[in-house]
Amino acid sequence: MEEQRELTVLFYFASDNPLAPLVISEIKAIKDAGFQENTSVLVYFDPMEKNVPTQLFDVNRDRRKEEKTFIGDGRDPFVRNMAEDEVDPEELTADMKKVLSASSTVTAFNSLANFIDFAIQKRGAKNYILFLIGHGMIVGNDAFLPDDDPVSAITLSQLETICEKFNQNDARLRLLALHSCSMSSIEVAYQLRGRADYMLATQGTSFVNGWPYRQMLKKTLNQIDRVKEKAREQVRKNNPNEQEAVKNARVAEAANNARVDYDELIRKLYFLCMHNFTDFMNAGYSCDLVLCSLEESRLNDLKQPLNGLVSLLKKGLAPPVSLIKDLVLLSHWEAQSFWSENYTDVWDFCDCLARRCRNTSAGLEKVAANESIIAQLTNIVDRCDEVKNILAPEETARRSNAVVRQADNCGSEFQFARGLSIYFPWCEPLDDQRATFQSAQDDTERPQREAKSKKILENYSEYDFTTEFGDDSWFHFLLEYFRQTKREQQDLPQERFLSDSDRAAPRVVEALRIAEKTFLNGVLKKTPELKKTPEVGGDCTCPSIKNYPTYTDRMLRRFAITPGALRAFIPRDHDDN
Repeated sequence: MEEQRELTVLFYFASDNPLAPLVISEIKAIKDAGFQENTSVLVYFDPMEKNVPTQLFDVNRDRRKEEKTFIGDGRDPFVRNMAEDEVDPEELTADMKKVLSASSTVTAFNSLANFIDFAIQKRGAKNYILFLIGHGMIVGNDAFLPDDDPVSAITLSQLETICEKFNQNDARLRLLALHSCSMSSIEVAYQLRGRADYMLATQGTSFVNGWPYRQMLKKTLNQIDRVKEKAREQVRKNNPNEQEAVKNARVAEAANNARVDYDELIRKLYFLCMHNFTDFMNAGYSCDLVLCSLEESRLNDLKQPLNGLVSLLKKGLAPPVSLIKDLVLLSHWEAQSFWSENYTDVWDFCDCLARRCRNTSAGLEKVAANESIIAQLTNIVDRCDEVKNILAPEETARRSNAVVRQADNCGSEFQFARGLSIYFPWCEPLDDQRATFQSAQDDTERPQREAKSKKILENYSEYDFTTEFGDDSWFHFLLEYFRQTKREQQDLPQERFLSDSDRAAPRVVEALRIAEKTFLNGVLKKTPELKKTPEVGGDCTCPSIKNYPTYTDRMLRRFAITPGALRAFIPRDHDDN
């Protein structure tokens, strides 16, 4: 009796870009982790060089024919070639053949979708783990894992569609690992709620070689092998005739039904990544890592407190002179931010705003100020605390039900990060045309894909995080925030000239027209609001407005590290990888 595959691990390297050379060592690391009889590992690799085909690997395919399980190097390490693992062309589906033979005609979405379909059909399992590696920052840009050939990318809605493919026939996507920059956001988590058990990602920079794939895969293979072997041994122990126990298939059945603790496994994978990240401090980099639960009910709990907070803030922003507006601006300035101030940590913003409202309310009470403003501030504090408690409660007893299960950082740049960011730029995006690529529904009628250009806020208005929250969504708060914090227009110069002489009017108007046209044809031709993800992994070099703590004797940001990251520096008595 053949045992049902327990787990299929998928690695999708969207590397048709300068990331490609760095990816080779990552694929080798995956192969060197070994193999386990109940686990399949598939790798999709899209190289950058022209005329080099996309490749699909069934990792350690040939070695599995000789031995069921072999994890790690063994006593005699050997450098093996990936070519031996290429999937047999006879086994490929029609769609997968097209992806591999004519990748320049297949969009990023269809490439990933066909890879997932192949895995489910040919390497189906009870459980899946999906790693997506490439350029990120999907929120606003709506262009995840961009491909230059053809020019295309995956939208947030399409990413949801991809994840939905796994949840059929009682199978589950246990972990969605987004190895890309700035993917740990509330918009992404809400869109993908219920589509996977967990999401592993970063709020800030993600480095290509930042996740230790060999160790992560070894941990996974070892844990599954221990559970399965324990179940087999128990059956053999209960049957005095071992040979009969093997023949009657009870051993296989027991192993097939043995339960793997995926919650514990994923937590261990998180800490392997976090420990690996700490080494980047040797090069002066700051790092963060987040493990989020995508439990649908918990994320749905955000609606009421967030709607309530947005409603209060919109009302508070409206008056020309507004104390609440000032508190929002100061809290926005103070809160942890990412990528040129385009994204802000949700928990930290709520924490900064609640603290400022509490302090202001206490001060107003002392001077017997108007009770209505104190009541507004108190309500804002309550809504902020409710949002924080859903995302990451400070009480230890409640953390097991939080959206953010683990969030750590080291260095100085992300020391106030708490796990999930939200799109919160300082001003309304101006030249924000961003291509959203949609695959043709009928390839026979539309062989050429059409790039549909949308603005950042148009993309944002279509996310579930907007449409399901109604008029008090974060999107509507942003629109009000942009309106109410914008400075008044400076008087145009023709007003002064016209007051001197009406005869100057035609010349002044024409001069203004020429000056404005010159400017619009030049500087404003391209002013991108969201930076492209860097090729190696460094954030943009724009100066930060954050006044973070510094060392008193040196012009350096003060070092910070979370307890989880600090574990990497604590000596251990044994290695259980």
